[in-house]
Amino acid sequence: MKSKELLSLYIDYLMISTGQVSATGLSRLMGSSFSHDQVTRMLSESYDLFRPSEYWKQIKPVVRKVESSEGILIADDFVSEKPHSSENELISYHYSHLHGKAVKGINILHLQYSVAFEGQSINLPIGYDLVRKTEMRPNSETGQMERYSPKDKNERFRDLLHQAHFMHHIPFEWIMADSWYANVKNLRYIVQKLKKDFLFGMKSNRNVALSKGQARRKDFVKLADLSLQPGEVRQIWLDRLPFPLYVCKEVYVNKNQSTGELFLITNREGMTYQQMISLYPERWRIEPSHKSIKNNASLSMSPTKVPTTQANHIFAAFCALVQFELLKLKTKLNHFALKQQLYTASLKEAFKELQALKTSSSHA
Repeated sequence: MKSKELLSLYIDYLMISTGQVSATGLSRLMGSSFSHDQVTRMLSESYDLFRPSEYWKQIKPVVRKVESSEGILIADDFVSEKPHSSENELISYHYSHLHGKAVKGINILHLQYSVAFEGQSINLPIGYDLVRKTEMRPNSETGQMERYSPKDKNERFRDLLHQAHFMHHIPFEWIMADSWYANVKNLRYIVQKLKKDFLFGMKSNRNVALSKGQARRKDFVKLADLSLQPGEVRQIWLDRLPFPLYVCKEVYVNKNQSTGELFLITNREGMTYQQMISLYPERWRIEPSHKSIKNNASLSMSPTKVPTTQANHIFAAFCALVQFELLKLKTKLNHFALKQQLYTASLKEAFKELQALKTSSSHA
């Protein structure tokens, strides 16, 4: 069997599996029509089958079907936890927003394309990048050697945007991300190179100026000290940023009735407070995708031990996520409902097999 055909079966296998996935498991599922060694060799391919251009071939037909000039690119990273796996360039300690601390696993930067199509919100993973910590250096506090990546997440973020805009020509209107990506280099790239608009969160301790002259004189104040009122949008300037930003502050109430503040920034002049706080929740559409790839596409369920097979398994999991989104488009069922439907169908078959076994044994 050709490697591409085997990869297609492996992607389907990830979609139906509810437990650990392995080369042996797929071979058994298919009645040993091919060996587990064939699956292992396929997952061990170092480049051709799993290069970025091949991933684009997997998702391009779906993108072209739903694309819109009003689409939104959403960027965020997450950690696929691997607490019991050995460390390597992929599996290391990364900060997890979910846990608020460093956890052991694979850090994945994900770029999602969200667009309205036929009354549904379609959310496609059009690009991803794995943070590889290939270098070693001593920890500044403990002196112990630790892994680090020579390429930071902001560089990876700009690379993914470059692929989407210049290489794949995906139409979109907005780029959205949290405050981690709201640095000057990224903002300049979006406005000056991509000629696009953004809506980002911004940390309250950022230094801002109230005029271009103040920015030139380095006369900055903390964003939190601006005393922004609810409903107000104010123009601000950042150091080394040649265009103004527009900021608003949203005060929200947590489940425990405590309050929090969220600062939002955009480069689009004329945005009102209501427009900004109404649009920003679109950014959260990436969170269900992270949950789905972990729970429905078997992202964290592979026992692979080396970086090449680990990375190739992630490639297949993202392809499975695209397939779930395509099925959602056809059935109007969300990923979890689709997974439950597949699981129920498998239980029915298992129940039939059990009854047949019990009948045959009773006649023996």
